[in-house]
Amino acid sequence: MYWITHAAALWLVFSAAAYSAEPAKSIPFSEFSKRADQLLRSQTGTQWGQHSFSIASESKTLYSWEADKKAKPASNLKLLTTILSFELLGEDYPFQTGIAFEDTGERFRVYLRGQGDPSLSDSFLTPNGRKNYSNEFLDLLTQKISQKIQNPAKPIELILDDSSFSGTPLGPWPNQYLVKCYSAGVGAFNFGLNCDDVTLHPPATAGKSPSFSERWAPDYFEIKDETNWKKKGRRPSWEGELLSASTFEAVSIQREMDGQISSVLPLWSELVNLSRPAADSKEIVFSGDGLPVGGKPALFRVSVSSMTEYFAKLLKARLEQKGFTVARWQPAAFPAQAGAESISLTDLKSNVYMMNKLSVNHIAESLFRAFSLKQSGHSTYDASREIAKNKLAEKLEISDQDFYYADGSGLSHDNRVTSQLLVKALQFALQRPWWATLEESLPIGGVDGSLGGRMQSGCYLQGRYYSDPKACGLKGNVRAKTGYIGKVITLTGTMKNFQGKRILFSLLTNDFQDLYSNRNHIRSFIHEQVLAELYRTEL
Repeated sequence: MYWITHAAALWLVFSAAAYSAEPAKSIPFSEFSKRADQLLRSQTGTQWGQHSFSIASESKTLYSWEADKKAKPASNLKLLTTILSFELLGEDYPFQTGIAFEDTGERFRVYLRGQGDPSLSDSFLTPNGRKNYSNEFLDLLTQKISQKIQNPAKPIELILDDSSFSGTPLGPWPNQYLVKCYSAGVGAFNFGLNCDDVTLHPPATAGKSPSFSERWAPDYFEIKDETNWKKKGRRPSWEGELLSASTFEAVSIQREMDGQISSVLPLWSELVNLSRPAADSKEIVFSGDGLPVGGKPALFRVSVSSMTEYFAKLLKARLEQKGFTVARWQPAAFPAQAGAESISLTDLKSNVYMMNKLSVNHIAESLFRAFSLKQSGHSTYDASREIAKNKLAEKLEISDQDFYYADGSGLSHDNRVTSQLLVKALQFALQRPWWATLEESLPIGGVDGSLGGRMQSGCYLQGRYYSDPKACGLKGNVRAKTGYIGKVITLTGTMKNFQGKRILFSLLTNDFQDLYSNRNHIRSFIHEQVLAELYRTEL
């Protein structure tokens, strides 16, 4: 009923619409402006939120709707982080981990100096497919140890120097985010986005306790169980409606972050609350009442609170799997000695590609922290925030009062930009030698990344509904950064109209009623509707 209701509303917005298989006609820009104004007037308010839209050519503004109004950008902020990263660090900036060795006689010491490499993942996205950089790092380290150690049976002592990063590893994020994988902190040492997979296995009978298993580092978390299980579980509500028992048992839900499906879980998992008593605590608490016994296991991606300790435990376990004996690990200073080496698997452009395609907050925060690391050899959030503020104002020739840069990813609700600022940033980027690298990193409508599942259906054009996505001109044509946090949906990027002329756009929507159905409506029937009309507009 929802889709019928709101499709009908837009039908009225674009006059007496009808289904059509005929090619859509082009329209003059004055007609586009009229239709966009009409759409946004009708789709503004408590349910659909407030909009800040800016559309431009490579050199001038074409259309504005509250374009100078400050708004939360969500992950569209990653575009600014990308631009500043290229300007401050350079495309080929290497992410390195220092390594040195010392044979004390009784033990063989392996020193590692972390410098914030965010790429040690078992599934790192590149233009040529996925890479397992965590295994590559381990193989290189093992190879170097084998070349240096005289007696393979000699106990190894791991010395980890994380002094290049200090202060909080977390951005200014809401407390309820802190246990989530998408808000994991960053540090001198990172592994697997600084998250681990914890699986909850429901008990078979009422009154019993569930079991838990960790994927990467068993026993890292201190798991506290406060769940209560019953033979017939309480039915969860979904979008305000109580689900039937049959639906409860049969349906799996898809959790969403930034428009992507992050995991598919049994529906009962929505009744489980996962929390952490403090940001720096290894304790995580599972709670929930009236949970159904005998259900399928559910996987929860949980952020780690101590990146260096987590990295050390993983490294110790991996080296032992390779046949080495690791006596212990400890944090200590990297030796000032000749012969120190480094391991570098990725550069800046590689990390930008994964960050923007999949909207990876962890990489964005690592790049943000690299601003101050590059400048002074030491990284803090405050220093990086100050550098970002000053450099962005300088590069775009704007006042630092025109925006607020709180973190690198856009996860913070404190960030503020305008749609015209984001478009101006794209105009600036177009003139830089690294533009092609940035453009390649953006998700492509209906093809890949966080836009892979969008822009694949029909649209309304000139009062008619076209079921063929080719008529809409978005699939394979739009390259844009998506964004979503609570009550915020954004889309900023580039496309070409039917004449092949480049168009830059930033569509920011804030303060809407945050239901799943409303999010779909804003993406499909507001943002994408404007772009579909824009595709057929003469420039």
